[in-house]
Amino acid sequence: MGHDPLAGQIATLPRGRPVAGAVDKEKLNVTSEIDRFVRVNKLEERCEKILRDLDAPLAFKVMGLSGGTNTFELSGDVRDPTAVVLARIRKAQFARDVQPQGNRRRRRSSSRSR
Repeated sequence: MGHDPLAGQIATLPRGRPVAGAVDKEKLNVTSEIDRFVRVNKLEERCEKILRDLDAPLAFKVMGLSGGTNTFELSGDVRDPTAVVLARIRKAQFARDVQPQGNRRRRRSSSRSR
């Protein structure tokens, strides 16, 4: 009897209910896309590890799979593809961290100190 590498992983149904034994399709998708991205662009192992540690939406953005200006295959004469991808990661993390907090309205004080 072999070891099941997917045992214990939990995915979520559309209504948010977990299903034991199911695998998160987005996680599988991002894993296979990272494999392909690393292979196509000949990235170093340290860059691959950093990519795998990103959450799925950020990884897709870095790889150019969620729109934006990034392309999946690095174009042009790229001397150091790992440096290009690490710069993309820094830029994407910075953009995520400095996004405005949406439509947060200022609440007025309930005290009437006129």
